[in-house]
Amino acid sequence: MNSEITEIGIEATIYGTPPSVGAIRVRPLGTSERIWNGLAKFGTFLGIALVCVFFPIVHLVLVPLSLMMGLHFASKTIRVRDLIVSGSISCPKCGEPCILNAKLAQWPMTVDCSRCRRHIGIRLVEPAGPEDPAATSPRAIG
Repeated sequence: MNSEITEIGIEATIYGTPPSVGAIRVRPLGTSERIWNGLAKFGTFLGIALVCVFFPIVHLVLVPLSLMMGLHFASKTIRVRDLIVSGSISCPKCGEPCILNAKLAQWPMTVDCSRCRRHIGIRLVEPAGPEDPAATSPRAIG
């Protein structure tokens, strides 16, 4: 398990407002930790599938659907390489600080502002070198 914590720049955007910049601290997840997270996610959906077996007729749809969803979300979870340890960013609309704690870092991500209830899009900000001409031009989000 790798416990090296690094700080990464992030940018928060809401349509129609200028973006705000912040930072988060992330910890890389090791391969075994990522696999265990994926297995835990699949186990949750496997449990749902086992409960659905006891419902007549609808189990014909719910059991395969739960298993497919388990495979889908487990594979998404296994691909996540970082865990957000701590961080905050201010809402671009109202300025309220949004705290990011103990989440798997899936980019781009969205959080909700606790004050204005808007969805805030958060993405990584790549450090640009002085030789990068795109450093001063606005980039499309997505």
